Amino acid sequence: MLPFQPLIARTRSLARAERPQALDCVRMVFVRAGSADLFGEFGRYSVDVGDAVLIGPSVSCGAVPDGLLTFTTVAVDTDYAIDQVFWQHAEVLRDKYDAEDFAATLYPDSFQVMRLGAQFGDVVSSLDELVALSRTGQYRERFNRMQSLWFSVADILALHLSTVPFDAVASSRAPLRNTRPHMRRFVPIRAEAQAAAYLLENEPARRWTLDDLAAEVHLSRSHLAFVFAATFGKPPMAYLSTIRAKKMAKYLRETDLPVETVLRMVGWRSRTHAAQVFREFSGVNPSEYRRLRARVF
Repeated sequence: MLPFQPLIARTRSLARAERPQALDCVRMVFVRAGSADLFGEFGRYSVDVGDAVLIGPSVSCGAVPDGLLTFTTVAVDTDYAIDQVFWQHAEVLRDKYDAEDFAATLYPDSFQVMRLGAQFGDVVSSLDELVALSRTGQYRERFNRMQSLWFSVADILALHLSTVPFDAVASSRAPLRNTRPHMRRFVPIRAEAQAAAYLLENEPARRWTLDDLAAEVHLSRSHLAFVFAATFGKPPMAYLSTIRAKKMAKYLRETDLPVETVLRMVGWRSRTHAAQVFREFSGVNPSEYRRLRARVF
């Protein structure tokens, strides 16, 4: 069994009808030979050689080939795809969680058929090499090459993909929720902000207030809040919440301590509040996180 890869490419042939199937990933299907009718919740579409089909997460798709159908499927982990959206549109996004909502708005059609025409020939060699590398299971070792191949294919797909106009999506961005991770700007870090972050990272269990933190770095409360947010993309107390969530996740992975003990070790007093913030950070509550991690490792 191959190790987990966020990017998997396979070429196969289909001679009989295949019932609809939904996967928890983004699929790009490239028709190499033959033709077929695709069907599912999106309706029914005919595809032919040179077509590329986008199938979003949890979208069921079946196929009825007209003779022998040969196609290459590139399956992309959803989080991996969202991560690329974030870095592509980082100028309007505050964090990677925000990118998920942004992507859903920018790409509202979770099923699309793209007629690549003459450009299909430009992706064939990249697809073949991607399939060959994907089968080796050496994603870590060939990470850069596999990414470059996928990006060369995605660059052509982007010319055909149906999207909502970028300006309309960018202008409707919601404000940042404080507990989310931030993006780093390539700007000098203010010494006071760095000192404040160091204190929060090394003493997360302390009952910090903004006044206490400001006093430690010799700034006024309002000035620290401004400097810190400009440097790290979020207010100091929201930054502290993220640190606590990260440390809590580490304890849940590496120890058998009760959840109640762990949340107090990282500085939280309320289990309800801790669970809410941790869910923002990890997507699940602390108990579920521990159970899932135990199953993985």
